[in-house]
Amino acid sequence: MNRPKRLSLLIGHDLLIFGLANALRSRGERVIVRDSSEQTIAGLDDQPPPDLILLDLLVARRHDFALVRSLRATETLATVPIIVLASGTLGPEREQLEDQLCALGVRPMLDPHELEDLLSVMACSLDSVA
Repeated sequence: MNRPKRLSLLIGHDLLIFGLANALRSRGERVIVRDSSEQTIAGLDDQPPPDLILLDLLVARRHDFALVRSLRATETLATVPIIVLASGTLGPEREQLEDQLCALGVRPMLDPHELEDLLSVMACSLDSVA
C-alpha cells in the first residue's frame, strides 16, 4: 500500500525556504510555499490542510506572532505541527521568543545548519502525529 504524499506549508522568502521546497519536491513530497503572512491564510481555503508548517522566524517576528496566532485560530490548522526556523543569531532574545512560541503550541526553534538535518527533523515531526 502506498502512503499518501505529505503536504508541507513553507512560509518565508529566503533561499533556505526555496531550497527546502525543492528538496522536498525532489523526494516526491507536496509543498506549498508562501512568502508572506497575508498570503498564507487566504490561499489555503481551497486546499487540504498541510501535514506540517515550517515558518521562517523573521516572518513571525515582523508581525508580532500574529501569523502563528491566526494559524492556531484556524480550525483546520489548529493542530498542525509548526516548526520555526531561526536562521540568524538571536542572542539574549532567543529564550523569550522560544517561550512565546511554546505558549502558542509551536515546536522549539531550529538553527538550520544543513538541509538534511532540517529534512530529518521535519520527517520526525510528521511521523509523531501520523
